[in-house]
Amino acid sequence: MSNERLQVTIEDGVLVKAVEIKTENESQSYIDFVVPEGVTKIGIAAFYRCTSLRSVVIPNSVTLIDLSAFSCCYNLESVTIPDSVLIRPYISKLSGN
Repeated sequence: MSNERLQVTIEDGVLVKAVEIKTENESQSYIDFVVPEGVTKIGIAAFYRCTSLRSVVIPNSVTLIDLSAFSCCYNLESVTIPDSVLIRPYISKLSGN
């Protein structure tokens, strides 16, 4: 599945990867993306380094947004998330005995 500037891979209802499609002659424009209905999970680092991503709308079918799903999305301004979605936060490894 894809739109003009973002190609996403969905496997068994899980959005596992999104890749920006860039061309040399293209000026910087931003991407507003709507996750397709039927996706149930946003995978780990699924949108990693989608630097042109400006906004994302998550449908009610999504139940979980996994670790670092939007990591390094420097221009991301808004994510619309239904109240029922569980967001798995980044948890750093703690050292200790």
